[in-house]
Amino acid sequence: MRQRAFTLVELMISVALGVAVVGVAFAGVRVASASVAASSRIEIENAIMREGCLRAFERVDFWTDCDVPGSYEPLRAIVAGRGLAFAPMSLAFPGAAGAGEAARGWDGDEAAWAPHDPRAWMRGSMIERPQSQDVDLRFGRYGLFSNLDAAPVAPPVGGVDYGAVQVERTWHANQLRGLIGAIGWYGFIEYLPANAIYTWYETPSARTTAGGIPFDLVRESGADGVFCFENANQGSRGRYRMSHRHQFAMPAPLAGGDYARDHYRWFSASFGGDAATMRAFDGAATARVPLLPLAPAHWPSARVSVTRYVMNARATALCRVRWTSPLTGHVAEASFSAWGTSLRGARQQRRHPDQGGGWIEWHNDGRTNPRDLDAP
Repeated sequence: MRQRAFTLVELMISVALGVAVVGVAFAGVRVASASVAASSRIEIENAIMREGCLRAFERVDFWTDCDVPGSYEPLRAIVAGRGLAFAPMSLAFPGAAGAGEAARGWDGDEAAWAPHDPRAWMRGSMIERPQSQDVDLRFGRYGLFSNLDAAPVAPPVGGVDYGAVQVERTWHANQLRGLIGAIGWYGFIEYLPANAIYTWYETPSARTTAGGIPFDLVRESGADGVFCFENANQGSRGRYRMSHRHQFAMPAPLAGGDYARDHYRWFSASFGGDAATMRAFDGAATARVPLLPLAPAHWPSARVSVTRYVMNARATALCRVRWTSPLTGHVAEASFSAWGTSLRGARQQRRHPDQGGGWIEWHNDGRTNPRDLDAP
């Protein structure tokens, strides 16, 4: 009996078609699997981005990249008589017995700096300069009205002997001089009122103008530790002119710089600044902290940084979240500025070490609040 079956050609065709169907199905499964994996990576990447942004906002508000009460406090030291950004005022700017103009030590009460309070008025000449044409004090000797010392030595100028002088206003000059050495230049600019003039008078010497303004406030020397950054043909300045085209940075402790030096210097990292100066500024003011030090190898690596600085009278907190793909090595970054707690607010979040340190708890029910880092 004859039996019907596939011919060899038919068998080969059917096998080829079967292989094609299996191949298409396998490719579809592989594409679907790759799509699921890609979606999972994108989901993880987005989650890391969101967490990075939240971490940056948290640092802007709580300054935990600079100071963590009780566990990480590198900026509370006083080096060679100069305090870092979180040094307690009672140690970096100690007070003394006295009241009114004779009061000493930092006075952070807003009422003390009110515009109508005569103690807070700047009594000085905005056009007094260190140049030779001003050595005769032709516009007046303003150090007789406001001075660090109640009885400064006033040597004769232009044949005029001022004799013994009793200065009435001494609080304002001592507040400025004490603050600039207590928490660094970034803190000095941030703490003072927006309309403050960065000038005081003291007994004239080889380091002051003829009237007694320290050269550090009105003349650049090119050396670290000089507050004035450029242009010796100008007199006293306020926040905008002193920070125009230059930055006063809040040094980041994790960046590994010289804290004592970086708290008392300026950076020319804009406009005419060169690449080396920009790197120095970024290195001193930016701590790039890994977001997830321990994570699966297939997760993107990410880091978060906050750079704080004052430029053109504006206090800026520049946040950056950067992540790197483990597959392609592609690097992406999201950068944004954020508003948050000031340095003063951050210092008032922290309990004074004399009361055990740690985070502070404010009471609004009539109880006495604990001392913070700004307490006298």
